[in-house]
Amino acid sequence: MMLRLNINSTGDDEEIRSRFKNAYERIAGSDDYARNQSSLRLIQVCVITASACATGFVNAFAHRERLGWVGASLLAILITGFVEKFYFALRHGLTTIYKSRKQRFFASLSRRVIQITMILNAGILCAWVVGAALPESLRLYNQWSIAIHFSLALIGVSAVRDSDAVVISRSGCDFTKVIATTQKRPRLR
Repeated sequence: MMLRLNINSTGDDEEIRSRFKNAYERIAGSDDYARNQSSLRLIQVCVITASACATGFVNAFAHRERLGWVGASLLAILITGFVEKFYFALRHGLTTIYKSRKQRFFASLSRRVIQITMILNAGILCAWVVGAALPESLRLYNQWSIAIHFSLALIGVSAVRDSDAVVISRSGCDFTKVIATTQKRPRLR
């Protein structure tokens, strides 16, 4: 591989970067790589969908006595849809769209919170399936997890959208004026 890329040549940096780019494109274009990526994508979709369903149903059916079967089922579908759609939207945005540091921060934070809640809900579902008693911390989490998901929907989605450079640009905010007014002015003595 070193000989083919001719990395030891005295060419300029752009030429060497171009050779590496070509090597990565050859790897990405191979059938084995494409099959592997397809398998990983399918595994991720299945796991995320199952986790989102676990999240929706565990959250909703914890309150079945108050909501009834119909209300709990509708809430489960709503939470499942939100968790799955928001997770995949954040993943897609982080890999292709979000460029600003602020937007990437809010998207990454929201995605991690979703992942943590999905793991906790999978644990609750497992405890329910095997008939084990929930630890007090998971019982308390299960009681309030709907509030976490709705907070994430209200705050997380807004934070990601509001930190989008295109939205900020369309809002008419002139950053040169903001920066000029916030800079410290020298004090006269």
